[in-house]
Amino acid sequence: MNETLTLTALRAHLATEPRTATVTLLLPSGDTGRFDLETTPQHATLVAQPPAPSWDATVEDVLAAIDNELTLLAAPEALPVYVCAPDGGLFGVSVESGVALRAVPLIW
Repeated sequence: MNETLTLTALRAHLATEPRTATVTLLLPSGDTGRFDLETTPQHATLVAQPPAPSWDATVEDVLAAIDNELTLLAAPEALPVYVCAPDGGLFGVSVESGVALRAVPLIW
């Protein structure tokens, strides 16, 4: 299976970026999207949501959401992060550049 970021690696990367920068999720369809962070004891998921003209989740917002989840999890350092696309597809996550995150195919 392809590698995907862990929740702590995602947090570490975003912590190096300007706090007011808007975080973008690049989907395989070519769309960019907003997302919600959901976690289970086995993985974290960036669940893509319908486009919204006022999407403005900043690095600070995403870090706060991750920090909130990290306090609830027993062993977050190895927790993989996936993207759930609007069509239900499941993808890994990589850093495209700066605050752009890309959904990448997983090979099972």
